[in-house]
Amino acid sequence: MSKYQKIAVIGGGAAGCCAAWHLKQLDLDVELFEKELYVGGRTHTWRSDELAINTGAAFFTNFYPLLWELFAELGMARLVVSSDKAITLCDMKQQYFFQISSVASFFRIPWLSLREKLRVIRFTVGLLLRKTQFDLVDPKCLAWSDDQSIAEFAKRKLGENVYDHLVRPAIEPYWYFSCEDASAAMLMALQAEAPGAQFYTLRGGMDQVTTQLANDIPKHLGSGVVEVLKTTDDRFQIITEAGEHDGLFDGIVVATQAHHAFRLVRALPESDVPAAQRAYLGSQNYAANINVWYRLGDIAEADCGFQLLPVGKERHGIAAWTDLGSVNREKLASEDRAVGAYLLHDFSLQLLNEPDDIVAERVWQAVRRFRPQLPKNHPEVVCVIRCRNAIPIPEVGRYKLAADFQKAQQAPVAFAGDYLSTATVEGALRTGRIAADLFCT
Repeated sequence: MSKYQKIAVIGGGAAGCCAAWHLKQLDLDVELFEKELYVGGRTHTWRSDELAINTGAAFFTNFYPLLWELFAELGMARLVVSSDKAITLCDMKQQYFFQISSVASFFRIPWLSLREKLRVIRFTVGLLLRKTQFDLVDPKCLAWSDDQSIAEFAKRKLGENVYDHLVRPAIEPYWYFSCEDASAAMLMALQAEAPGAQFYTLRGGMDQVTTQLANDIPKHLGSGVVEVLKTTDDRFQIITEAGEHDGLFDGIVVATQAHHAFRLVRALPESDVPAAQRAYLGSQNYAANINVWYRLGDIAEADCGFQLLPVGKERHGIAAWTDLGSVNREKLASEDRAVGAYLLHDFSLQLLNEPDDIVAERVWQAVRRFRPQLPKNHPEVVCVIRCRNAIPIPEVGRYKLAADFQKAQQAPVAFAGDYLSTATVEGALRTGRIAADLFCT
């Protein structure tokens, strides 16, 4: 029997809900604290009428084993929807419909020479042969290649043209941070999986995973935790925005974003949270993101389900321009179709404090730079979704530090979150399970 019988989990995102669920499977008494009135964190789904818009994580892949395991255990396999692997690459002069799984489609990419394409193939095959050395969400498997940025590595290995037209569009539209800021270890792990990658989404919204995980867990929603204190009998007191929580805990799982975790544990002794862990938490940087959804109305059938990614040297501020895809397509009439623009970090920072109407106008004009056929005036705005700290940036050297952090973790204070992994649903879930397992003994 574990000596840690009562555990508080702070944070109701994917990491926190997974930690709470696994702790419950260990027959421990668990309580979950979440500052919002819902669980989900960055898997939260915005809903209105027939629309379901994922505000953060929007898709997953066949190489997310823990997520697939949970689908089976939670009875959610029926909600999984295969996502089209086709995207439209677009520069200021032309666009190209790219079928990711097709070698023939790859060889027809208009911006790359045959020599460059063969170089990409050799690079990918080399990584595929070493695929067992990589795990996108395990920092131990990425630490050995964590010594240069994606931009530096890709330009040296593949050339600037390949970087501008293939590598950068494969990273920045999905994570919002710049390839100049992120570790090449992430690119290598992704490219090792690329030949066999399959993509999926969850009908009705990604936050259904966290909702199911937390279904039977006692929850304190709308209870923002501001500090954790240690009592004289080596238990933990939770201080919320409303004051002291009525109850003490034998252990704590802090499953918030890193900067929040840093503040929450500031009063705990170094024996529980060593200086190296505090330094790691306090130094984590995040990419901001805004996405704006418009009700575009009746559009050509060929444009339904599209995902358009800007390519080339010019920076637009727009990461991607997409419709809602298969999650909503069967329910929506064509005149109700919603399309959205996802913004890169720098453009998002410029607009974070602007009113919605200004954001919608500036984003629409940015989109029209590479889609001039769109109407001059933006259509009805469905919603503007803002997140100052959307994605933890895996800066160069960060995976090495994360591996050391994970190795040093021990009860009674554990941490979980995708900042200890790679920013994916799988990464968040994995860190939650790791944190829960620390309380087994």
